[in-house]
Formats: sequence, structure tokens, C-alpha cells
Amino acid sequence: MTRIRTRQTLLSILLFVSFAAHADSYGTARAKLIEAYQAGDFDAMQVAAQESLLARPEYPGGLFNLAFAQTLAGDHRAALATLERLTALHVDLDVDSNPAFESLHAVDGWSELTSRIAALRRPVGSADIAWQGDDGSFVPEGIAIDGDAVYLGSIRRGSIDRIDDSGTSAVLEPGRADTGSIYGMRLAHAGRHAKLLVYVTAATDQLSHRPDFTGSRLCTLNLQSPAPECFSLPARESAWQTLGDLIEINGLIYTADQTDGPVYVFDPDSEQWGTVVEKGEFISPQGLAVDASGENLYVADYRGGVYRVRLDGYAAPERLASDASLYGIDGLYRHGDWLITIQNGITPHRVTAHRLAEDGLSITQSRILLMNHPAFDEPNLGQVVNDDFYLVANSHWNRFDKDNSLPEGLTGPTVLKIELDLD
Repeated sequence: MTRIRTRQTLLSILLFVSFAAHADSYGTARAKLIEAYQAGDFDAMQVAAQESLLARPEYPGGLFNLAFAQTLAGDHRAALATLERLTALHVDLDVDSNPAFESLHAVDGWSELTSRIAALRRPVGSADIAWQGDDGSFVPEGIAIDGDAVYLGSIRRGSIDRIDDSGTSAVLEPGRADTGSIYGMRLAHAGRHAKLLVYVTAATDQLSHRPDFTGSRLCTLNLQSPAPECFSLPARESAWQTLGDLIEINGLIYTADQTDGPVYVFDPDSEQWGTVVEKGEFISPQGLAVDASGENLYVADYRGGVYRVRLDGYAAPERLASDASLYGIDGLYRHGDWLITIQNGITPHRVTAHRLAEDGLSITQSRILLMNHPAFDEPNLGQVVNDDFYLVANSHWNRFDKDNSLPEGLTGPTVLKIELDLD
């Protein structure tokens, strides 16, 4: 899945402007910040950094840039205070070792800041290994749990494996021309007995073979007689499409294109597509969750936060208010009145829980459930099962090189289980 890397060099953080094809107000402010930096106008640079944070409150990259601008302007105490805001969000951008902030080392409070940063690099929480494989090149993304069985979809092989106590078997063989990389995946039911795997798939550069389609598809796989039935998105101006996750609500399937933002609904009975959120509202929508009423969809915009979307279509998406960082969320799930998230777009990667207010539009409490786990290597998607949360701990997305090759010696797919003791 295309993602911004949080742990970057100074210049790459400063100069990286646009993740989406369109520019938003944050991108506009960032462009002004870069222009001011190149002109040596550090006062204007600070103003632009503040403007960027109005567009994306407490965005880690924005806070970094503000602290950098304050440092260049010689306002060292303000820079230190901004870095403390960043650390309070449990975000580690290696500022303690970054030469850009060397002039802050003599400022009263720097040693306390570095101590808090060091604490961010320690493990938080506990998890059990529910299952671990031995194929380091699998690159797992989609996961579905069915009793004692785990279904894993592969980005690299374009396959789906079923794992249980008896071993591993392929329910969708690798290398199929009608299937690309497997992204989000859910179990559903068709009729009284048949179980379906519903998944989204895309023709990606990381796939080990070339499928006979471009863009992205939504597919269903009958587990009693495996043969996928796939449905392509309606034709669009750009063939660059990647449906990243999906969710079933009242018999309809909702999915989002992470490349440029639209959220779609698919009716399996009529085989018709509709659009819930138009292109341009979101930058990169990833995880999806439904509220208890079934009337509202929560959408994790990777660089915009978490939004609530009314499924009746009569209101614009509303961003959730939160004191915690809701950026960099890949997987999004609901457990009672809590949203469970997998955040791999901020460092350290973590699993978090956020309690929804009664109106569903703000967060009243946040917890880090798991952070700095030794099995983590870009965790991505998961599933809530009763009072447990299962997640893919090591997708290895971050291990692809520029030629989309993987190094040797990667760990096999690892599924972790976290007890959701949230009350």
C-alpha cells in the first residue's frame, strides 16, 4: 500500500509536498513554507507552518516543520515547546539526533525531551502470536478470521491462504491472471450455508506476475467451490486505482480508492457501483468501520485523520476531534464504542484504541495497546473477534526497494492477538 514514511531525513520531510494528485490547503501552506525557506525568510516560514497546522491540527510533519522554522529563526524555546508537542503525541521523528536541532541542545529542557523520546522507543503493551508462517516473501495484507482458521491475502503472490491446525492450504492459487495483489478482505455469507471471501485486488508493481487487468477490482470467492467472481470499477480518467479496504453494511459493500480519495458502494445483487464520497474529499482513504447504528461510516484518511460519513449522503464528511494523533491509520475497526486502529504512518508503529463520544464525532479517551512490538515490520490490517483483536504484524511493505525486490531473510507472515480489555 502506498504510504508516506514518517522516519525521513530533514530535507525529505520539508520538501515532500503532495501525496495526492490534488493540492489541499495543507499542501498549499507547505509550498509557501518551502518558498520562504529557500528565500531565507524564516518569519514567513513560521507563518506558513502555522497555516499548515490549521489545515491538519497537530500533524507530525507540520509540527516538525514548525519547530525547524522556529529553530532557524532563533526562537529556541518555542522550537523546544513544539517538539514537546510532537513527543506528547507519542511520535518519534529522531529529532534528538537530527543536526537541524543541534542549537537546541543547550536550551533548558532539552535533556528532559530526549528522555521522553527514548521512552517512545520502548515496548508498550503485550500480544500473543496467534500464527506465524515461514514465507518471508508473502507480503500479507488482507486478513479474515473464521473460527480457528485464518485467511491471509498476499500482495506479492496475489494468492489467499487458509491456515488452521491442520496446516496451510491455498484457496486462491498464486499467479492467477484474473487476480492481482490482495488488499482488504472480509468474510461474508451468501445464502444459508455458503461462505464468501470478499476482497479487493489491484494490479500493482509489487506483484510477482502481470494480471490481465489494470486498476482495481472487488471480488467474491465462494469457499465451497473456489472460483472468484470479480467486478471492475466503472471507467475513470485514470487507470491508477487501488481499492485498499472494504466493509459490508446491510448487504452492501463499501470500499475506498486510496490513490485519490473516492469512497464507493457496491450492490452484489444488482452488480452496480455507486459513489458515497467523491474524489477530492479525502487524500488517501484506508480503513473503514461502521458505527453501532449502521447509518454512519468511519473513514481513516491516511494523512487527514478519521472522518464520519453519513450513508444517507446528506452531509459532507466530518473530521473527528481528538487530542491524540489520528494520522497514519491503515486498519480501522470498531469494538463497542471504541475505534481500534493500526497506525503505520507515524513512528513508532502502534495499535491504538479511541473511545467515541456519544455524538460519534469526537474522541474522549485514547490508549496505546501495542507499540514497538518485536514482530512489527509495518503492521497493516486486522479483525476484531469478540474481545480479541487479530492483526498482521509484518507486511514488509517497507522492505521493497526501488525495483520492487525484497531482501532475503524476512520473517514469515505473523498474526498477533491482543486482548481488548477496554472497560
